[in-house]
Amino acid sequence: WSGVVRLTPKAPVVTNHDAFRRLLSYSFAQKRKTILNNLKPFFEDASDILLATDIQPIRRAETLTLDEWRRLAGTIHKMR
Repeated sequence: WSGVVRLTPKAPVVTNHDAFRRLLSYSFAQKRKTILNNLKPFFEDASDILLATDIQPIRRAETLTLDEWRRLAGTIHKMR
């Protein structure tokens, strides 16, 4: 028996892959910290950025959905 599989690439999640990768790196730098505490050293207005994105600053990075990561990256891009 044989089969054929067709793979179609999805549209890119973000336009600036390097900036998105850095954001993820900053956010997961210390696993047990909240996302606010992980982002504070890199963004002085981290609390405002998270609140503008409707993300509670007390959440941990691993609890964010892909859509929330996209919105967060977009908000950071707009505020910079």
